[in-house]
Amino acid sequence: MTKGEASAMVISWTRLLGTARVTIHSHDEALARLVDEALHDQARLSVDRGLHRRDGTAAHLVLVDLDSPHSIETLRTYTQGATPIPTIALTRSSDLQPRLAAFANGVDDVITVPAAEAEIAARIRALLRRSYGARLSFVPSVKVGDLEIDVMENRVRCGETAPELTSTEQAILFVLASNAGQTVSRESIRRAVWGAAEAPPSNIVDRHVRSLRSKLGDSWRAPRYIATVRQAGYRLVAA
Repeated sequence: MTKGEASAMVISWTRLLGTARVTIHSHDEALARLVDEALHDQARLSVDRGLHRRDGTAAHLVLVDLDSPHSIETLRTYTQGATPIPTIALTRSSDLQPRLAAFANGVDDVITVPAAEAEIAARIRALLRRSYGARLSFVPSVKVGDLEIDVMENRVRCGETAPELTSTEQAILFVLASNAGQTVSRESIRRAVWGAAEAPPSNIVDRHVRSLRSKLGDSWRAPRYIATVRQAGYRLVAA
């Protein structure tokens, strides 16, 4: 990381159609941790802690520290691109001019920090709902047969076992379980899990599904959980 470059922390917000990713751009680690804790503690969200690796995973909402160097330029990359992303600015300053500049460059909201964790979580949730409407539906858990995905506890149970899944595997399983009995296309899964701005490799869904089947003790020949629908996608077998 070069001098003056803002760090970015990725936070995962689990939703009905996959994982809504909230990216924080800030040079202030304490501020990033404040938002991290607000989402995890107040909204009981699944949090993926660590620096954003710029691996093509698209965010559904971005928070930019207005007090960071080059913050307006950072804002523009999200608000003025071909596919604008909902954006919130964070600032410790009471100065009006930076706020006006942020709004002039497309920011959706400005939060003065420090702020109550409940307020931060509520305003992020509100913007996600305004931006994604009915597509954004928060569900604490999904149960299909003996398969249960508990997003509040970040845990999956498969009968009497609790397989250890990666966050991506859990997100894919959540997408399928939320649409149990229905065929979900590979493109729909990619968009739900990785976002629409930058598409990952075309076979990435198949690779993760193979891993999922292995961990669930499933078989593509006689699927107990995940069935392949030829030339269409995947379907979670409804009990």
